[in-house]
Amino acid sequence: CYSFGSSRYGQLGNEALNNNLKRAEPKKIEFPKIKEEEEFTILDITCNYHCFALAETKKTRKQILFCWGCNGQGQLGLG
Repeated sequence: CYSFGSSRYGQLGNEALNNNLKRAEPKKIEFPKIKEEEEFTILDITCNYHCFALAETKKTRKQILFCWGCNGQGQLGLG
């Protein structure tokens, strides 16, 4: 996955929160590894002020949800 545009709320997923960051060129989003040997495929992604990416592990077909961006009202579900 690649992102570009404004990252006012950290929604680009590849930089620290920066109210002035605007990226015109796409930059790859680095997702964390679930396990060292486990690879996954992004199935779907949606973004606005925050982003959600649904992934599935290739080996066990376990689904994982990655979230980042604006969390002012707890919308990322971080607790």
